[in-house]
Amino acid sequence: MNSNNTFTIYSELNVEISSSDAKTLKIIKKNYNDKEVEDYVVVVPPYMFEYESFCKLRWRDRTLRDLFLNEFRTRPIEEYLRLIDQRRLSVNDTPVNSLDYIVRNGDKIKHRSLFIELPVAIDKVKILYDSSTLLAVFKPCGIPCHPQGRFNKLSLTKLIQSEYLSKLNTNSTYIHPINRLDRVTSGLVLLSKDSSTTKNLSSKVQFAHKYYLAMINESTSNFISHISQSSIEGVSIRELSLDESHGITSHVIKCEIGLKTLKDREGESLITRIDSSENSKYSLTYFFPLISCLDINEAKKQKINETDKYSILLCKPITGRTHQIRAHLKYIGFPIVRDILYSDKVLPGTKLNTSSFKFTDSNLSARCIYNIKDLEVEELLEFPLQKKYFGGGGSMSLDSSDGLAHVEYFVEPPIGICLHSLLYILPPSVPTEKYLIFKCEVLPDWIAKNTNLNIARVLEDWPYWNKSILSELKNNKLGLL
Repeated sequence: MNSNNTFTIYSELNVEISSSDAKTLKIIKKNYNDKEVEDYVVVVPPYMFEYESFCKLRWRDRTLRDLFLNEFRTRPIEEYLRLIDQRRLSVNDTPVNSLDYIVRNGDKIKHRSLFIELPVAIDKVKILYDSSTLLAVFKPCGIPCHPQGRFNKLSLTKLIQSEYLSKLNTNSTYIHPINRLDRVTSGLVLLSKDSSTTKNLSSKVQFAHKYYLAMINESTSNFISHISQSSIEGVSIRELSLDESHGITSHVIKCEIGLKTLKDREGESLITRIDSSENSKYSLTYFFPLISCLDINEAKKQKINETDKYSILLCKPITGRTHQIRAHLKYIGFPIVRDILYSDKVLPGTKLNTSSFKFTDSNLSARCIYNIKDLEVEELLEFPLQKKYFGGGGSMSLDSSDGLAHVEYFVEPPIGICLHSLLYILPPSVPTEKYLIFKCEVLPDWIAKNTNLNIARVLEDWPYWNKSILSELKNNKLGLL
């Protein structure tokens, strides 16, 4: 970091990163004569892994059996019974002899078991910028920012450490996300390379101007008309002047309604709900429908059905609540395309040149055969072979007669939703310093391959998109656009 608190970008690399032992597999639709689907996922081989969890508040005074049946439902209870028989399930480093053990505050639960990671999309991580203190990368949808749940090697930080930093002439593989995206969201992620940069940028990112792109299943004109004619608490719409809009939009929709995140949903994903009570967290998002989206008249000229049209919104969250954009768009009545968690119905989002299967189909899998000797599963061979092993994101059968491992990976849609982190403007520490712009020029397929929308062209008229450093602006003087 230099003296005026800006970063020197040593290179604009656009280097692609993928796991060195990854395989690309075709998706199979189970229960349909194993019919293949015209789509692919990326997987890594199964391996042994040491799982470790400390007792959470909601786990106290519950049995291990209760926890494994309700909190960790990706494995049958028989798997944990075998671990007890093999003395590979412990609490506070002492093997337990029964699943009736009652979990107490401070307990450390640990077991060493097979890990089969969930498949991810075929898009690769791309290094956009690299400096001595900072990385800016494109994160594809489908991978989390850091190891969690049924992801480890296929997480963003692990991929960067193992496939990028470890191959450079550097003494450290420290990497820490400054901004974190949901697993199903693609786009810009900033990562620091040392703890002092983490501390400095973590404080700045709270006050950053952030812009995302989202796709909704409605024409721009209908979307604007609906908001204009509706009376929704906390939602307002205003027409913008040409100077305000820069020619890329015509209106701004303001959504100012409280949110509450439900985190302790047993065995379920966390979710954010609208909450206008005094206990809610204040939340504010601006939405700008981009003018490149087809209106009804243009759609008729091109003979495009109303149900096949989409709008692209430029989203600017002022606050940084969990799932804020997703929850606010659901509240307005237009959830993000493919966002099953925030949709009350299945959205017709399969005609976007990104996937040919329905993202709500739970009968999807991918299969691969490995040589047992090539897998890091030797420990399993020390015990009588099971008919099938479960590893969180799939199952595996071992055949000692031919030395082969048959692995079935579970494909859990949606792998990604139509939400993309586009651009961050980090503020200076003092008024005399410069704003810094980080942008992700790598666009997801639902934008890049939709020639009707032509978003890349419209962004060219946006002033922030064509700058690298905002040296001429004074602190806190940035407008909405």
